[in-house]
Amino acid sequence: MATIETLAFQRNAQNGWDKLPHPTLPTPPWTAEMLLAHPIPEIPFDNSGSLEDEPNRKIPTHRSSPENARFGGIKNLTEWKMKSYTEFSQIVNVAAQTHFFPTQEDKTISLCKEADAVFAHKRYVISPVNMVFYAVMVRSGSSITAITAWAENVETTTIRRTPKSKRAGRQPKDITIISRFDLKYTYTDAGEEEDFAVLEYKRAKTLSPLISKFLLNEVNKGDALKVVQQLKKYCRTTGRRYAAICDFYVLILFVFEGDFNEFEDPTKLTVAKVRLIKEPNNMPIAWFCFLYEALEAARKQGPAPSSGGPPAGTAGPAGKKVKT
Repeated sequence: MATIETLAFQRNAQNGWDKLPHPTLPTPPWTAEMLLAHPIPEIPFDNSGSLEDEPNRKIPTHRSSPENARFGGIKNLTEWKMKSYTEFSQIVNVAAQTHFFPTQEDKTISLCKEADAVFAHKRYVISPVNMVFYAVMVRSGSSITAITAWAENVETTTIRRTPKSKRAGRQPKDITIISRFDLKYTYTDAGEEEDFAVLEYKRAKTLSPLISKFLLNEVNKGDALKVVQQLKKYCRTTGRRYAAICDFYVLILFVFEGDFNEFEDPTKLTVAKVRLIKEPNNMPIAWFCFLYEALEAARKQGPAPSSGGPPAGTAGPAGKKVKT
């Protein structure tokens, strides 16, 4: 007896749906440099449907994880120096044989909730950068066989701690940290997958009030501190130092330096490099350069912290990572 699905297929076949022509696609017209330099369309901001739009609401709009309070602030911020446009052009020229279709404008997008910022940013910034980055790092003949961008990824890290008391019989107390990454990047080399960068999203226009805080090095209180603590937790979880935060209109890039052991001590202030991208049109090239440097640093560093010990060349404590 024929199933409903079979009957439906037979009807479609009779109507010619199984014989739809497959059009021949033209050759993609754009180079990697053209794709990432292409202007991003203006997207309307609309907060009329947001329950979070309150006159005195805090930033970020969602309550921070209590685990973030384990992490300290920053005693000194310096500028992260991005590669020059000439250097960028030389890097993407490796993918000169790969061409791309331009990103089409989507007139249905309106920025209201955090999910809107994520959707728009991934369409106009992340996806073009990912395609070019993959072409440069994988298709160019390097030993890297995969670049993966993981959305809504959860990772648990157990940090081995030694108690301050040295009394006999006291056992080290482990601390379990759960990180939920909006976007996490990994690369695969010689069959081994490793993290190398993280991106956190916030609701559109929530980061603008913090720009002056980062420019004036006033990041150890209020919402600026919450941003720093959250990203330091992510870096401690991945064992890497490159993390960023974005609300579509503003992109803040961080490179956290110092001893990993001091990351999870709220009394310790570490140092970091930062760069603020306040114009969406500049974000694709900036994000590409950030990923490129993050991947280079991860390969130089070696394996991230695992149950076997700290990453090569760093003072990071041992820990065990579990991905879900």
